[in-house]
Amino acid sequence: MLKQIKNNIPLKRVGAALGLLLLSIIAVASPLSAQTVTQGYGSDRVLQRGTLVSIDAEDTSKVVAANRENQERLHGVVVAPNDASLTLSQNTEKTFVATIGRFEALVSTEGGAISAGDFLTISNITGIATKAGEFDAYSIGKAIEGFDGLAGAISATTLTDSLGNSQQVAIGRILIDVEVGFNPLLSPGESSL
Repeated sequence: MLKQIKNNIPLKRVGAALGLLLLSIIAVASPLSAQTVTQGYGSDRVLQRGTLVSIDAEDTSKVVAANRENQERLHGVVVAPNDASLTLSQNTEKTFVATIGRFEALVSTEGGAISAGDFLTISNITGIATKAGEFDAYSIGKAIEGFDGLAGAISATTLTDSLGNSQQVAIGRILIDVEVGFNPLLSPGESSL
């Protein structure tokens, strides 16, 4: 029977078909997703892993740490170059950004303790996420892990609002499902009708 296959179908085609079958089995068993690709950008400052970033308003090949003023250009999370199986960049692009997938991000307790499944937004601390509320327009994604400010805290700071009220917040790094978009918790504004 092997001679018949060999005589009727070239051996290279059989090998190619077997290779394709093997790749199909591997793809079904462990599908590749967008989280395996990150993009390189330039940056005027060193941005640590987990920092939320926005596209630079003056140069779209660069990113800057995200804050409330540039949140409409929110783009993703800074990752290490080896956090993905494929990184697209040029020699001058040394800041690697994930725009979708599961990666670690810096978070704070400014919006309260974070639980798995909570939507996250930009906090009042540049480059750091916090639990999203109904008045936050944008979301960086969902928390995969929780953060209560006790376990896993790497820093702490005090925030003071315009009325002089201060709040002690903890900062940590947790795994999130990055997917930049509008905050689904956003409460609709008053109707002008």
